[in-house]
Amino acid sequence: MNLFLDMASWILLLLGGFFCITAGVGLLRMPDFFTRAHAGSILDSMGAGLILLGLALQAPNYLVVLKLLFVFFFLIITSLAAIHALAQTVNVAGVNPKLANIVQRLDKNIDAPQPADNPTDTTNTDNSAPDKEEPSP
Repeated sequence: MNLFLDMASWILLLLGGFFCITAGVGLLRMPDFFTRAHAGSILDSMGAGLILLGLALQAPNYLVVLKLLFVFFFLIITSLAAIHALAQTVNVAGVNPKLANIVQRLDKNIDAPQPADNPTDTTNTDNSAPDKEEPSP
């Protein structure tokens, strides 16, 4: 059983480290603030959570596990609240995401009036005979 806990702990620690490194790469590679904030907040929270869970599996007693759970709880609350506050501040400052320009251009193309059929065109496209009007009495 001890070998199983050690293996699970190492897997969680390595996965957590991978997510934290991926968050760092996302912060460097993403094009604008909003995508960087998303990469940093989501992946960093996931990485820290996996690392703390891996450490909890190695804890000698339940008091240490409880402390690690409190650290995880406060980490999630503070990091998500901080990134939300930053995103709201940037949004109020008028910074738009780079992808917003692409979406606006796509919306303009979709909303643009399509060329309508020519209403003066009276050519009969169906092959049936034209209706004949009955003479009025």
